[in-house]
Amino acid sequence: MVVYNGDTNNLTGVGSPNPVKLTLPMLDQVGDAPTQTALLRIQQFLNNLVAPSGSTDFEISQTYSVQGTISPAVGATGYLPPFFASVLAGTTVSLVGVKYVLRGGTCDIDIYQNGSDIVPGISVSTSPGSSGFGSGYALADGDLLAPVVTSASGADGLSFTFVLRVT
Repeated sequence: MVVYNGDTNNLTGVGSPNPVKLTLPMLDQVGDAPTQTALLRIQQFLNNLVAPSGSTDFEISQTYSVQGTISPAVGATGYLPPFFASVLAGTTVSLVGVKYVLRGGTCDIDIYQNGSDIVPGISVSTSPGSSGFGSGYALADGDLLAPVVTSASGADGLSFTFVLRVT
């Protein structure tokens, strides 16, 4: 596990038996362009993890990108595979929202947690959309989350993002 305190040049790994501190060089200390580009991308990624002032909460996302025709799940076929939630001891993770868009058509999606429908009837179209879930749905380590397409009309090119809050 890496602890990020808002300083893009210092990361601290925690765990037993000994924590490890990683110091990234400043951009002007690196001479070659590929290394500068890689370092800049790492710093931009870390900047996106910065929590609101006075908070240690941050959000991460898991995106499904499905090219081609989107069809409803029927029987044992047509399902998008679930992903596992990973929750470290001493932290909590909650599903706090989703973001979505189609390249064409419309569809309805339900969100399943461990095989149970927790958020039914999200309508997805060619206009980017989002749904927030307030304090969210608590996740345990190993929980499975999946978008399940329940209806579709000419649906093509799905992007569906789960937004997870870590505290």
